[in-house]
Amino acid sequence: MVRLAIISMPPRQIEALGETLSQMEAVQTDAGAFVRLEEEFHRQIAGGTGNPLLMACYNLVIDARRQSFRAAMYRRHLTPSRIAAYQRAYNALINAIAARDIEEATEFMKLALIEDQKLLTQDD
Repeated sequence: MVRLAIISMPPRQIEALGETLSQMEAVQTDAGAFVRLEEEFHRQIAGGTGNPLLMACYNLVIDARRQSFRAAMYRRHLTPSRIAAYQRAYNALINAIAARDIEEATEFMKLALIEDQKLLTQDD
């Protein structure tokens, strides 16, 4: 998804991602607010692909993330220090997107998915 978004996103959509990131960076302790902004950030990436099917698929991912057990898990996991770490990581991602660096952005997404998998399986 991020690969196609980098190829397809016009500068204005990248700018909007930056605005969402700025809102994410303002969150220090509110895990719920951070998760909502994170969802919006990824929704913007999905929208940036120009592919309605990918956008619909990402909306299904959001629905799955909002299941009560997962929401509770995120509240426990997203401590202020982890929120700060994610903010730094998302800053690197937006820099990769703005630079149209497909390799860097896809590597970020792979690592993020591995982290999410560990969280879901309580492997950390």
